[in-house]
Amino acid sequence: MPRVPTYDSPQVTPTTLPQVRLTPQAMPDIAGQQMREAGQAMQRAGSEVSRIALHLAQQANETRADAALTEYVRADTDLRLEALSLKGNDAVNRPDGKNLPDEFVERANKAASEIEGRLENAAQREAFRRRVTPMQDSMYQRLAVHRVDQERAYAGEQRKATIDTAIYRGGVLWGDKEEVQRSEDTIRLMVEQGIEADGVAGDPQIREARMLAELSPLHSAVINGMADAHRVDLAREYYQRNSASMTLQARDRAMQLLETADFEERTQEISGGLYAKHGGNAAAAIAEAREKLSGKEEDAVINRLKGLDADRVAFRERAQSDAADAAWRIYANDRGMDNIPPSLLAAMDGRDIEAMRRTAAAESGGNDVKTDSEAYYYLTMMAADDPQQFAATDLRRFYDKLSPADRNHFANAQATLLGKTQDHGVATAQQQIAATIKLLGLVDKRAGLFAQEANKALDAAQQDAGRKLTQEERQKTIDWLASDASTRAKFFGIDMPFGASSRVFEAEAAGLPYTVKFSDADKRKARSALERRGVVNPTDEQVDAVIRAVRGVK
Repeated sequence: MPRVPTYDSPQVTPTTLPQVRLTPQAMPDIAGQQMREAGQAMQRAGSEVSRIALHLAQQANETRADAALTEYVRADTDLRLEALSLKGNDAVNRPDGKNLPDEFVERANKAASEIEGRLENAAQREAFRRRVTPMQDSMYQRLAVHRVDQERAYAGEQRKATIDTAIYRGGVLWGDKEEVQRSEDTIRLMVEQGIEADGVAGDPQIREARMLAELSPLHSAVINGMADAHRVDLAREYYQRNSASMTLQARDRAMQLLETADFEERTQEISGGLYAKHGGNAAAAIAEAREKLSGKEEDAVINRLKGLDADRVAFRERAQSDAADAAWRIYANDRGMDNIPPSLLAAMDGRDIEAMRRTAAAESGGNDVKTDSEAYYYLTMMAADDPQQFAATDLRRFYDKLSPADRNHFANAQATLLGKTQDHGVATAQQQIAATIKLLGLVDKRAGLFAQEANKALDAAQQDAGRKLTQEERQKTIDWLASDASTRAKFFGIDMPFGASSRVFEAEAAGLPYTVKFSDADKRKARSALERRGVVNPTDEQVDAVIRAVRGVK
């Protein structure tokens, strides 16, 4: 233990302590580690960015391929609808002999190629084609099925057409037994082919039902043809021989037809006998029919007798019309009745003979007939109010009251109404004239005179214009003729007023000079128009010219 120093000799001897060796801990390489980690992070970030960039590029390619596919789907849909709408022969026999699926898949592939050509890179094109190929395979399969269905339908259509032709030939050529039998054999063959194609050849009930359904129209057509030819005996014999191969409905119709044909044949025979017995006197024949017959038979015989009488009248009127045509042609060539054969005159209607005699008397001495105003007015009003009756009127019955020019006028109006392309302008013009006549209160000769002068003025205005007049232009001409006027006469070369009032159409018809009486309102408007043009103190002649111009007349 240490010795404690004494006070007198303070002395300390230190005790040597044990040496402790301090070994510091090694510091880690933080900076290097951080640099390594940062490099690794950057490497990982670069890889992630590359991955993201690659993903974005792939996504962009997919998006572009999707857009292209959408465009192709529209084209594919249109092509499918077009192909599936083709039926029968149109689906089976394609232009250039192409198969329907091949044709439309080829068109689809062409559309796909055009769309693919607009893509930006190979990845987009590969993605687009990967999606399009199954769609084209699906289209081919669907159209192949459609074509098979349409081949079957087309074959059925052909068989139906063959059957229809056989029915038509058998019905038309009902008198040729061999042709009728050939038609029946053809129908039976087509039915056999049909049930074979449908896979039901082994079912006897289906075969029988189809045979009845297809043979019945042939038998009905043959029976109808015989009945229409009034060979009821042949029709009945044919029915008895073939009724077993007819449906129940066809047999009922055939029986009704035979009963009707019997009735018609019987009533026709009775009618003919009664008509001949009474020498064509329909009234006497009808009286006997009412006395001896009853019910439907009475009604049918009476209707037939009336028909026979109507036919007789129609034949007589047609013969009279033909005779009148021939007689008028002779009269027009020779201007006389002397050369018309008596037999032709005897065949004419009495009214036509009388009209020709009146015309001959009016044209005696080589003078043309002057138009009767009342007759002219009558025909004008008929054309306006009843064009159908006017078109059916024989104008030759008015020849003794119409001048040659007016005959031609009404004949042209009739021809227009009877033409294939009806021109309503003629009827409209006559209606305008008729309306003006009623407005002015004209009657009898004055009405006819106005209509005559109006038609003359309209014809002249149309010739001047070189075209058809409009409704407004016609109305201006008609209104001008209706204007009030004062007539004048020349004495020693000087115009002298009559002092009498009339209308323009009367002065025109009489060939007298006239002065139109314009209203004060018309004159004021004309003067104002001239003054606006710079004319100071317009004269009466200038005012008159303006009003005439406004009314569209010279």
